Amino acid sequence: VNARIYFERALALQPYNKSLQYTLGAITGKNAADQAPSEYIANLFDHYAEHFDQHLLEGLDYKVPGLLREAIDACVPEKQQTFDILDLGCGTGLAAVALQSRAKTLTGVDLSSKMVAVAKKKHLFQTLAVDDVVHFLNQTDPTFDLVLAADVLVYVGNLAPLFQALTKRLRSGGLFAFSVEVTDGEQFTLQKTGRFAHSEHYLSQLTKQYHFEVRYSQGAVTRMQNNQPVHGAILVLQKVG
Repeated sequence: VNARIYFERALALQPYNKSLQYTLGAITGKNAADQAPSEYIANLFDHYAEHFDQHLLEGLDYKVPGLLREAIDACVPEKQQTFDILDLGCGTGLAAVALQSRAKTLTGVDLSSKMVAVAKKKHLFQTLAVDDVVHFLNQTDPTFDLVLAADVLVYVGNLAPLFQALTKRLRSGGLFAFSVEVTDGEQFTLQKTGRFAHSEHYLSQLTKQYHFEVRYSQGAVTRMQNNQPVHGAILVLQKVG
């Protein structure tokens, strides 16, 4: 209740502030947003960048990069193929670290310039961009064998524009490996954490609509939040044709 009052007062002073609107909507459950505003994500992770790795890995027991690596290895054994990889919402490069031995090339994109600056210091990526992931997919020219989205779709409710854009950048037979938080609802829901959860039904619809096949799907505890496990899933989809 105190948080709601604080954000209501702040929004009264800044009625057009999209980040405040989004956060208040998540707290009250009265939000029609289908994704987090770009400025919300950029500000959140700019402030987080310098201590991001330590907090996520030690404080939240973050497991998604390793889980994605296991899933990809299960689909395509390591000796069979290395990939031209696009890391969406690459952050500081934690997923790139987990996948670097599978990479021919690594391209990263993230909305937070400070996160990208930290990633650059790891010397893992051949290309790094500060951009919205869907905009980047629609504007860039290269194509990829593997696209990663580690803990990224939690900030996007409506995934249709992302899937549409992916069809342009993934090569035939290419893989899309990602994590989600899960809900029993019909499509997606914005949780009080400010993160979206997606239903199995919704993901299945998108998979069929945009001509993917499920290569891997496994429930997982992706991290801890307030000392409670966050239940999600790891999926690998393959582009058909």
